[in-house]
Amino acid sequence: MKAASCAILFSLAFAATAAAQQHHVIVVSGLGGAQEYRDRFHDWSTRLVDAAVERHGIPADQVVYLAERPDRDPERIEARSTWENVQTAITAVAERAAAADLVLIVLIGHGSSSGGASQFNLPGPDPTVDDFAVALDELRAQRVVFVNTASASGEFVAGLSGPNRTIITATKTARERNETKFGGFFVDAIAGPIAAARPVEEMDATPDTEAPPGARVGATILMPDGSVDALEASTKPDDPDDPDDTAPEPAAEDAIDDAADANKDGRTSLLEAFDYARREVARVYEQDGLLLTEHAMLDDNGDGEGSDEPDPVAIGADGRVAQSLFFTAGPVRAANELETDDPALLALYAERRTIEERVEAHRMLKDGLATDVYEQELERLLVELALKNREVREAEAEVPQR
Repeated sequence: MKAASCAILFSLAFAATAAAQQHHVIVVSGLGGAQEYRDRFHDWSTRLVDAAVERHGIPADQVVYLAERPDRDPERIEARSTWENVQTAITAVAERAAAADLVLIVLIGHGSSSGGASQFNLPGPDPTVDDFAVALDELRAQRVVFVNTASASGEFVAGLSGPNRTIITATKTARERNETKFGGFFVDAIAGPIAAARPVEEMDATPDTEAPPGARVGATILMPDGSVDALEASTKPDDPDDPDDTAPEPAAEDAIDDAADANKDGRTSLLEAFDYARREVARVYEQDGLLLTEHAMLDDNGDGEGSDEPDPVAIGADGRVAQSLFFTAGPVRAANELETDDPALLALYAERRTIEERVEAHRMLKDGLATDVYEQELERLLVELALKNREVREAEAEVPQR
């Protein structure tokens, strides 16, 4: 009877998952203060908004962008980023989003802490963790990803953690109040090609001179095992007569996608985006000889504690949900999947999507199953998915490059 009931629940959940799930995005750019921060936050926010629509296929009317100065980009920015307008945006999404939909809220700006309460700096009153907790109650039926890239954001983990929520913060505590670099690298992971290899400090800089034609541009690629593979920067033009200098340099888009896509399956999950941003932050601090003053955290198991190094393999640990969440709306299709016509590969891609849908369907059963039953089946499915990913990679390696 127990197995039959579980099968019925699974089939119902699978049907719900197979239905047209929708993604809803709210990007909030807060007070910049100095002009360099206004420019930086505007750059990060617009790249994220554009990527949500153009790269990840989210309908434009399901992406809301609130910013300090709407007149700076009236075509993209819907309204000023006051707390009242943020609440209005969350309410509007709650009214139109279905239970299976994913709501992604990203805060880009400065944070602060006063009287033990962490805040996000907006034009007008600064909302606290408690204010956001009340606002997010309207999204109890949806899955929520809440990303606070600001300083002093660590308290948002404990304050907002809960079922069906993935909380990401740029800092571990409210005491980490220095400006953060996490937001820029997180946007790089999600948005892709544009300047992801540049240090955050260079975002607003305009070079005095242009690089000569054919000049190589340095890049840093994060390998799947966490090691760093640096491409040497050079201003020497490529020499077509030099046999050692004829190999084409990796395109900027390839370098960035490879860097964030740790398992090399052609797409970047929320967990991969978090890990990429966290590691790049550490790299920049070490490169500059500075003490690391921001420690990003991720919580997706609802315990309110968060992890700086999520382990999606360990039962009950943070990272298991985030590894299956993507900005891309609808079925996630890797770039390789869109480019190949090899029948064997297409069959493997279809098999992988089926397993992914089964994983997502099983997650919807969490509240209706005993914890041990839920965890055992989830572990089995994740192992099956990992093996299928390995099979896909091996098959891709055997297909001749076009």
